[in-house]
Amino acid sequence: MKNPRGSFESLEEARKVAATVEAGARIGERERALPQETVDALVGVGAFSSLAPKAVGGLELDPLCAIELIEEFARQDGSAGWCAGIGAVTTGIVAAGLPDAGADQLFGDDTFAICAGGFTPRSPVQRTSGGYRISGRFPFGSGCGHADWMVLTALVSENGDVGPWDPGESEVISLCVPRSSVTVHDNWDAAGLQGTSSNDYEVQDLFVAEELTFRLFAGWESRRGGSLYRISAMTFAYMAHLGFALGVGRRALEDVAVRALDAQRYGSGVLLKDEGSFLREHAHELTKLRAARLLTFDAYGELWDSVSRGDDPSLLERARVAAAVVHVYRTAARAADFAFRSLGASVLYRSDPIQRCFRDIRAGMQHIVASEVVMERVGRVELGVAPEGMIL
Repeated sequence: MKNPRGSFESLEEARKVAATVEAGARIGERERALPQETVDALVGVGAFSSLAPKAVGGLELDPLCAIELIEEFARQDGSAGWCAGIGAVTTGIVAAGLPDAGADQLFGDDTFAICAGGFTPRSPVQRTSGGYRISGRFPFGSGCGHADWMVLTALVSENGDVGPWDPGESEVISLCVPRSSVTVHDNWDAAGLQGTSSNDYEVQDLFVAEELTFRLFAGWESRRGGSLYRISAMTFAYMAHLGFALGVGRRALEDVAVRALDAQRYGSGVLLKDEGSFLREHAHELTKLRAARLLTFDAYGELWDSVSRGDDPSLLERARVAAAVVHVYRTAARAADFAFRSLGASVLYRSDPIQRCFRDIRAGMQHIVASEVVMERVGRVELGVAPEGMIL
């Protein structure tokens, strides 16, 4: 029987599926979801089980290894890298957080659920005997096209009314439901990350048993797994974004370097490989991306060292990982911009991989984790002033 968890021995295994993932990129754009061949390839090398606890059959990779794995998938195809990263993070959080009875349903002997959904509360949920009852519509369900279970995150209400979400005061709960229990609205037709099936999904008057719920924002108390699950939930999620942005930026620079050997700007008569301005700018962008990658592994490495020693990650360590996310996104976007500009009209075709990098990284940057709000909060931490909100 096929192993539903996949396996992972080295990054080389992830590179071996590149041909399959790259071939599926155009199909994914057209279908607005990853093709099954791509999903099967990701499953086979442990993409979705990479951050789940070993206790449920996950790989429980260390963060630096996980970032490299996601980076490789994003280099192959931005949508595949996004789904691999978000899927790994979501599945990992669910697998670590569910009560035993719920975890057994999703991660039994012969099954390993791929989870999708989100952790921002979008709807009220009411307590009832044995669990909760919920109605609501949730946006950006990245990976819902291939997920087995969906996560709904909601504000607990006693009477159907809830005020604005206050991260410090509101009672928030995440609920896991089978993919078959939700209505997916086919509304993902976006400028980038087109292959991620990031559709809205909806439930109406759905009962969810207590055993399929867990709390995230009141302090992520993992029920299983090692040091990996003592990282804050936001910092845990940053692994997906760091790997994604690094991979897309890297792919853009790799592709423009290959095409520069034969391409020239219209009317110049000089190949890009012989044009001084191109060579200088390419070298600058490569160096910036390498530096951003080093920053990633330095910031996350320091935090992981603390956690591995048994310490809780400090606010400053978490803030510096958050700052690395913003910096990596911006650096990768500049790299993709450079590659896009350098090749003129040839990249205007939607099938062009560099155009896809250009669109995908810009779509990823619209996420709140890449916003200047993050840097404002990081700045407060660096000055010793208490930050506000949940971004760190």
